[in-house]
Amino acid sequence: MPLMLRGLAFICRTARETHEIPRAQIAAKADVSEGTIRSFEQGQAWPREVEAIVEAYAGALGVPAWELWKEGAGMMPELLRQALA
Repeated sequence: MPLMLRGLAFICRTARETHEIPRAQIAAKADVSEGTIRSFEQGQAWPREVEAIVEAYAGALGVPAWELWKEGAGMMPELLRQALA
């Protein structure tokens, strides 16, 4: 599983949970199933619709999508350290 996916998924899930946004709302905005959102948040699969999914999180959170990508990328050093430990 790509480190970028794990970082991005963690950031999106944490923000969604913090703001108490239901998965169903993100799924509806991205026009994907709730299962797709669950798989993404658990870092199980890189969805084909990743851009639409990140845009849905961004729209629900009221932030630009690039901020989520940036935060996800910022987690990569820590995730790499954990993977190598």
